[in-house]
Amino acid sequence: MPNMIMLPSQARYWTKAYLGPILRTSDYKHIKILTLDDERPFMSWWSDRMFTDKEAAHYIDGIALHWYFDQ
Repeated sequence: MPNMIMLPSQARYWTKAYLGPILRTSDYKHIKILTLDDERPFMSWWSDRMFTDKEAAHYIDGIALHWYFDQ
């Protein structure tokens, strides 16, 4: 199962320094950037760390969630 793990601080930096600016100035600027892409119980923990950085938050269009283990 291929995967990649980033801590919120790493994802925040990568989004504001690379992904966001490059995507927004490309032919693919219509593509939305979703953060997290994990279980719902992690949402507050992740979003509290991602959205505190206004520069990173500027590029994030939403949060992707899975709903497997939540009752």
